[in-house]
Parts: sequence; C-alpha cells; structure tokens
Amino acid sequence: MTQFSLKVASVSMFLSSIAATPAIAGVDLSYLQGLLAATPEGWVQVNTNKFSSAWPSQAEGVPNSNPAAVVHAWSSFAWDSSRGNLQLFGGGHANYAGNEMYIWQGTDGSWTRGSLPSRMERCRATSTFFTVDNAAPQSAHTYDNNIYLPVNDMFVTFGGAAFNSGGEFVVKGPNGTPVPAGLWMWDPQKADPNKVGGTDGSGYNPATLGGNMWSNQYGKWIGDPGSSYLEGYTAYRQENGRDVIYVTGAGGGGWPSLFRYEVGDVRAGELGSFEKVAVAWNAPSFQGAATIDTSHGLFHKNGEHTKMLRMDLAFGIFQNRMRPIRAAIVTSGSNLLMRMEPPL
Repeated sequence: MTQFSLKVASVSMFLSSIAATPAIAGVDLSYLQGLLAATPEGWVQVNTNKFSSAWPSQAEGVPNSNPAAVVHAWSSFAWDSSRGNLQLFGGGHANYAGNEMYIWQGTDGSWTRGSLPSRMERCRATSTFFTVDNAAPQSAHTYDNNIYLPVNDMFVTFGGAAFNSGGEFVVKGPNGTPVPAGLWMWDPQKADPNKVGGTDGSGYNPATLGGNMWSNQYGKWIGDPGSSYLEGYTAYRQENGRDVIYVTGAGGGGWPSLFRYEVGDVRAGELGSFEKVAVAWNAPSFQGAATIDTSHGLFHKNGEHTKMLRMDLAFGIFQNRMRPIRAAIVTSGSNLLMRMEPPL
C-alpha cells in the first residue's frame, strides 16, 4: 500500500468530534481541515509521501521481507489524539516479522517511523520467534486490537496472531521455552525513527541504540483478562478521568466475551483491572471493528458473520458487575443488534 486515503465524510465528522477534546487542544489540524474544506464530497488523498518512504533501510530492516504487510495483514491503526497522528503496528503470523512502529502525521500528511524493528530469534525447531531482548513484542496480526490511551499517553496493543506461530504474545522464558507476555504498551514520548523499540543492540544492526519504548504489561492487573485476543476488537472511553478499554476476548471462532480494562497510572506502576461485562452466546462475529457511542453508553461492533452487534454498557456493568451477561440477538432491518439480559 503506497497511498493512504480517508473518506471525507468520515474525517469531517471525526474532526468535528475531536475539536472540543481538551487532550488535543494544541494540535494543529489545519492541514486536514483545509483538504476537507476544498473537497465537499468524495475521497481525498491526505498522505504527502509514500508509506514505503518510512520503511527501514536495508541495513536496519528485516532481511528478505516486505513491510507492506504491516498494512495489509489484518493490522489496525490507533488515533493519537494528543498529537493528531495515526499509529500503525502490525504484520505478524506468516506475513512480516518486523515490529517497528509507523506514524502518519495528521499535521502535515507525512508517513514517518516511530522505531526500528527488533532482531528475532527462533525457539528451537518451532514456528515461535522471540525478540532477542524480550523487551518488545513480536509483530502480530493486530485486527482491531491497537488503541491509544490519552490519559496515560500510551499506545496499547493486545496483539493477535504473532509472528510466526499465529499464537498470542510470548517472551523467552528462563529455560528457553515461551512464556505468556502482553498486552504491550509503546511510549510515543520516546519515539525515534533511528532507534530500536527495545534495548541497545537488539536491532538488525547491532550498533544501533535502543529507545526502551515498549513495556510488557503482562500480569500488571487484577481480575480476569480473558484467555485470547485473536481476531479481537477494542473501543475506548474515558471514565472518571481514567483510561478504560472495552476489549473482546476468548479467542478465534467468533464467540466473544466483552471485558472492561481500567488502566492504572502506568508510568507510576499502578495496576490496572479487568472484569468481564458481557458474553455473546449466539452471535458469531469477528475480523471487524468496534467503537463506543459515548452519548448512549453503547458498545458497537461489526464482524464477518454479523453486520452489527450492540451492547448496553451501563446495563451490563451496573446490573452484573464481575458476572457474565447473556446477550440476545434481535433483528432490526438488515442489522443485528445485541441487547443485554440478566443471566439465567
């Protein structure tokens, strides 16, 4: 993919909705607003350079590979509302091993890079690979599992199908076997196109410095985080001044549970908390995207086998905190909606 385009109507709505957000009060989005003003309908190209212009050099990049897979291999963006940027992290599984971060600058339309990729090592004669320093995640099909936290000023990825196993995030354990890892957070304050995301010497050029941009959040929570985020969805809402992510879990196959993840003060080492707030018993839906209707407290998601699912967050959390909720499907025109019912 060498061009990045946004639908004008969608961008117009997006910009109007973020204009009043305090977190981005100082972000200059006049470049995008000018394009929209000059294009009353249809599509407008917003990138000013090619995505490939931000790829690592041959000396710093993954050998014999194509970073284009970061876009086309079931990956996702996060909107950095503090800077007006899109953050792109992906690749993974059998597509691409590079775990570098890409940034599209909303202020001027340019593709840039937030880090260089980590060098990978294979786990014995298996399809599992580790980053050499355990200080950054493997690349992964991220689906809709990338999201930005404005209160903490952190990018989060729950991962998905990691390189090259197709499984969850792992790191190398003391005996050389995989141990669970993630979710992972990336610090945009440390972004540097000429540093590896992990530690010094962990890139494909051993002389390259590391930016220590990533932090492994595995186990830094209380509660039930679910078992898998393969083909998952995330949506963000700020609640009582805290970053809160709603994320689907329980693995591929399309029968997701919905978890609420309240993020603590990450930089201060505060633990987060997970709780299950809903479960879909009869609604297969995966490989799609999600959002929250903050005006009505509704979690919306679409997917491959259903056009739309809707969960009432206020009902679910208030009535059934820390317990699964039965979700019933009702038909409304061509859409499928999910309403919440008390457990049987």
